[in-house]
Amino acid sequence: MPEIIITLGEGDDEKDIRFDVSMEDYNELLNNQVPGDKVGPGYNFLVSHVHQEDKATFKERVLVNGKTPNGMLVMLIVNEITNEVTGDVAVKLKKPKALPSK
Repeated sequence: MPEIIITLGEGDDEKDIRFDVSMEDYNELLNNQVPGDKVGPGYNFLVSHVHQEDKATFKERVLVNGKTPNGMLVMLIVNEITNEVTGDVAVKLKKPKALPSK
């Protein structure tokens, strides 16, 4: 899968951060999530797949006080990567036709 580029910031403060994520990598993220923890696995996933040259910039932008991941930002980035990994897949739920009355 080609690299995924996420731009963080605006104007002169914009920084591109590159990620290499395969479908297998994404599946591993989903398997590591548990009901009470989405941010931790999401952050670990992003740190594991960010380009080495972009890792310091990524941490500078995502960590609050250099320690705690900004959960909303982590999940927004994971969402963008999800959209890229899944491509143009469309999923629709079809409701069953009503059964005839007796």
